[in-house]
Amino acid sequence: YLPYGTTQHALTHTALEGLAAAQRREVKECQQYLDAVAQRLRDEDREVGTMVVIDEDPANGILDAARDRGASLIAMESHGRSG
Repeated sequence: YLPYGTTQHALTHTALEGLAAAQRREVKECQQYLDAVAQRLRDEDREVGTMVVIDEDPANGILDAARDRGASLIAMESHGRSG
């Protein structure tokens, strides 16, 4: 059931816009977190760069980003979002 005057295309477009906005918020939050961690390391005179990588194939996305930046080390953090 679609509300009167609503098309499936418009509904799909709205849903995709919502997903894109949520992804932008998540990337911003992740980058802010990484920037804070990096600053603590910079305060200890360490050279640090950060990047949030979004890719359909995470392993290749991370390797491509590291290769493009000439990274000598990749440090990753993950965390669960459940209980």
